[in-house]
Amino acid sequence: MKEDMIATEKALAAALKDIGTALHTIGAGPASGSAREYSTAKANYYYGKAGEDVKEWLAELDRIIEANNIADGRKVAVAAAHLRDAVAEWYEVDKANINRYTDNNPGSFIRRIRARFTSNAQKDQWYAELHQLKQTPGQSVDDYANKFQRLQ
Repeated sequence: MKEDMIATEKALAAALKDIGTALHTIGAGPASGSAREYSTAKANYYYGKAGEDVKEWLAELDRIIEANNIADGRKVAVAAAHLRDAVAEWYEVDKANINRYTDNNPGSFIRRIRARFTSNAQKDQWYAELHQLKQTPGQSVDDYANKFQRLQ
């Protein structure tokens, strides 16, 4: 069910991009260099409570950022707008240390929020799942690879 929703969100994001490209091609879209942001897809708020998975929330946030065509320079602000309670307080204290949304950099929003809000129990569970992961008979290589990537 959740995988179907993710696939639907990805399809909608791709369709929005195609529509934007088509509009630009016929001259009805934004001028080149100034891509238009949308507000069609919405992400859930993240509270950092037990039972919430920061990795899943970030994946959802990435999908809405892509679907809404959010500019690189605004990704952190959009992410911060979806933080609540303890996570919002953490962000206010830590935002001076955040200099970009994503990449392999200590100042990355994604890296910092994962480090702060991924519990040791979640890390242990992911580690165990990763080491127990085996391709089952009849399982496609793509399906196996997707599960492997989700656990990394």
